[in-house]
Amino acid sequence: MTKSTKKLILMIVALLVVAAATVAVVLIVRNKQQPADDTPGSITTYEVLNTDVSEVEFIEIINSAGDTYIIRNNGGYDGVIDGIDEEVPLSAITYSGFVSRFTSIKSYHEPIPVTAESDMGEYGLKDPYGTVVLHKKDGSEIRLLIGEQTVKKNGYYLWEEGSGNLYIVENMYHTSMDYDGQSFIDRQLEIVDQSRIFTVRQLSIVNNVDPNRSFTIQLKDDSVEDLSIYQYEVVSPEYFDADDNKIYENIFTYLNPLTAEGIYTLDVSEENLRALGLYEPQYILEYINNSLKTTIYFARTEDGTPVAMYPGGKVVYKLGDSSVHFLDIGLSDVVSAFIVLQDIDDLKALSAVIGNGEEMTFELPDTEGDHEVRVNGSEKTIDIEDFRNLYSLAISIKIMNDAREDEQSGERIMEIKYVCADDSEHVVDFYEVDGRYAYVTLNGNGRFTVKLSDVEAFQAKLEELIR
Repeated sequence: MTKSTKKLILMIVALLVVAAATVAVVLIVRNKQQPADDTPGSITTYEVLNTDVSEVEFIEIINSAGDTYIIRNNGGYDGVIDGIDEEVPLSAITYSGFVSRFTSIKSYHEPIPVTAESDMGEYGLKDPYGTVVLHKKDGSEIRLLIGEQTVKKNGYYLWEEGSGNLYIVENMYHTSMDYDGQSFIDRQLEIVDQSRIFTVRQLSIVNNVDPNRSFTIQLKDDSVEDLSIYQYEVVSPEYFDADDNKIYENIFTYLNPLTAEGIYTLDVSEENLRALGLYEPQYILEYINNSLKTTIYFARTEDGTPVAMYPGGKVVYKLGDSSVHFLDIGLSDVVSAFIVLQDIDDLKALSAVIGNGEEMTFELPDTEGDHEVRVNGSEKTIDIEDFRNLYSLAISIKIMNDAREDEQSGERIMEIKYVCADDSEHVVDFYEVDGRYAYVTLNGNGRFTVKLSDVEAFQAKLEELIR
């Protein structure tokens, strides 16, 4: 090999080495400048702080309002907060999230060098938005300052006081400075998921504001044969078939979960609870779910704010109006809409008495295959299909609302009597309330109103058959 050939080969190798080095440098630069959301695998992470939680005795926080509170660490990711009773349940997620957030800090942006002469006001750190001080068991402390948002609005400035760098951290660090001690209290009162199977065996709502709206429902006993389409029944103040769908929509929906908007007060003195209406509760919710009994007191303050607490609890919770819909519901919101849920195949006769006293009786055939219904015990008959249409209008007169005391009177406008195959009877009477509603009673007992138009539709069909 000639000297010139060797020289040429060496030059080529040198050029290849330079080219490779250049490509490597370019890739490194690109890698550091690559946006985090484009190539997650190549994000450059800068460690701001990594402190062993077990070494932290307590955390002092000066929040955005200038208030100071202290978290006492139990050596891990739980503990207590000064000024809040230890029996008050804290949110494990909120508490552990805060502690881990300020003991293990990372940034996805290059650090900004600072010196003693740097203008910290430029970053909002001369008068910080919030301050977190980690007091360690060895007597040392780490002081973290949260400043302003960056010009690019890609985070907030954070500085460990005394260090030579400040960092840009995620928005949650800034948001955490809006917390106070009460922010760590668990706001979820209950979670009662009945979306797949009913596990609440019994539930009561005691309404001491309007006692007529108090009731108790329970699951029916499986050992008793019941042809009803519903699993629940009302057992107090009287027995009614209960509509499972109504119960789910008007009660269970609001308990899955029942979450407070905030903490109303930690003052649970007798004097304060009396003032709030919780000492002798305006409302009481009590239920048995999976053999566990739960009781919650509710009230509305003078300005209408819904509040709640557990008996003997240390917290009064503030609730939203939309979350306590179930407090003011009545029997009509849980009972079956059918006044009488009677299978036509088990019906022997039906009679109707209209306002003028005229009575019509329809006797159903007792012979299989007979399609004629006798009228008033005479030779006059109507086709079974015509009777079915009349009967469908009768059972379509459905419960609408709980009747007020002033609605439980008036002139009787109609009576319907159902005579069953076993000779039992159900008598339904209707009394006019106004141009829209009628008061209805079943066997002399009444609590509800129905639409007057539904009653009139039945009467119209009845008169048609009479003619």
